[in-house]
Amino acid sequence: MAKIKFVTNSPISIIVTDKGDKIVTASDLHIGLEYELQKLGFKVPSQTSEITKSLSDLLTSIKPDILILLGDVKHEIKRLRKRIEVEVEGFVRKMLELTDRVVIIMGNHDGSLKRLRIDGVEIHDASGVSIGDVSFIHGNAWPKPELFMSNVLVMGHAHPSLTIPYKEGRVWIVYYIGKKMREKISKKFKVDVNIKRLIVHPAYNNYLGSGSLSMKTFRKLSPLFRGLINPLRGYVYCLDGTFIGRFSSVMSEIG
Repeated sequence: MAKIKFVTNSPISIIVTDKGDKIVTASDLHIGLEYELQKLGFKVPSQTSEITKSLSDLLTSIKPDILILLGDVKHEIKRLRKRIEVEVEGFVRKMLELTDRVVIIMGNHDGSLKRLRIDGVEIHDASGVSIGDVSFIHGNAWPKPELFMSNVLVMGHAHPSLTIPYKEGRVWIVYYIGKKMREKISKKFKVDVNIKRLIVHPAYNNYLGSGSLSMKTFRKLSPLFRGLINPLRGYVYCLDGTFIGRFSSVMSEIG
């Protein structure tokens, strides 16, 4: 069974699959977000170099076999302007210097990434991919049915965060999938279901800010929370490892 570790004070995880692959996951980089903020009058420098450096430092330390980006690598939805294309390519090429394999799960902001042609990069649609006994999706679409045969499902997209005094606001959310829920999934998708945990990944880009946890928002964002899993049942953890409480006890209906 896969071993999963949340890296203290960083929005990444280290996963060692049942086959021994060492994977680092990051989600929701939103490269180019600052250009939208600049249009609104905020003086925000480009964050691509900072994102590249911070993730490079982590990969240098961890030395993974695979880096998985869980979608929304870029921010602008409808196009891939040249400036952002250059920044995304530069970022990805740097990651390839530090790991054998880069896997991108396309998010709802990433359609135009199909234009990228970089050797060593795998691009999958939002319905995801499995590596060993772990599956990865963005979160805005249903997973492929066979992904429920894995033990763990990891998703991004929701940007889970809280306003926490004196603490980093981004959070992890862990759902434990019991027998009744596995039977429900099996009936819906007609597959053998082994999933035991669903992990909702914090965003890597800290300019996305601290928000709230809302059942309404989670159901709006992901079919998993509309059609299968009650968002209130999640366990919420700060990036520093502090257990905050159940989603139901810390949620806000704002947002």
